[in-house]
Amino acid sequence: MAIVSIIGAGRIGTALASRAEAAGQPVALITRTEGWDRLSTREGPILVAVRNDGLADVVARTPEARRADLVFLQNGAIRDRLAQLGVPDADRGLIYFLVAQRGGPVVGGQKSVFTGRHAAMVEHWFTSLGLAAEAVPREAFADWEWEKHVWIAAHGVLCPALDATVGEIGTTHRGHLDTLVEEWAALGIAEWNVRTPPPALVERLVMYSAEISDYKPSFKAYEDRNGWFIAVAAKHGLPADRHVAWLERVDPALGDRARAELKTLGR
Repeated sequence: MAIVSIIGAGRIGTALASRAEAAGQPVALITRTEGWDRLSTREGPILVAVRNDGLADVVARTPEARRADLVFLQNGAIRDRLAQLGVPDADRGLIYFLVAQRGGPVVGGQKSVFTGRHAAMVEHWFTSLGLAAEAVPREAFADWEWEKHVWIAAHGVLCPALDATVGEIGTTHRGHLDTLVEEWAALGIAEWNVRTPPPALVERLVMYSAEISDYKPSFKAYEDRNGWFIAVAAKHGLPADRHVAWLERVDPALGDRARAELKTLGR
């Protein structure tokens, strides 16, 4: 019988493993130091729930014959990173719930989405844990990927800049979210051919934020999140002024870095 494995005993990995055990679903939790030997003797999807900077180590430690079973759950624009690691067509997933701290409860009930060879099995497994999920084709996944990428990058810069929660960004500060998403819309078209109208996208972002309204994310994972928008703006010669201004409010050095990258990359 195929057993769902989870690499990463952080907030998401621990929460999923705990729910699986409570639901009587087979699961194998793999930590930094334990459980890696199980991968060579089992079948089934391997959910990767580690930070973006840990992906190279995960791929390297996974037996080559099992790398096609990896399902990456990370936020941000990780397409190029996965290609560089030799798994460009890997299964992907986007989690639409929050676990604020390790051992904490799952908050939010929007549908998580998955694509790839194991997507249907992962959807069934999530549903058995009481978590809404859907398997989608690769071409449809791009729209979800863009939505979650915009959500994490926008709130990652706006929340610390304004000292606000995601719920407050969607209410008190919604105008700032509107203008940032509008600036980024051209980047989605240019790089991923995603054409979700900004007003409709903002509605979706605000809906998700309302379910986890007290969450206040920190600014992190620059290369795969906000830095991606700067690089793409430079690549295509598109505006980045609003985004750079928010980066500068978080940290003046970030604004300087973004301007330097825009200049170096040609914009």
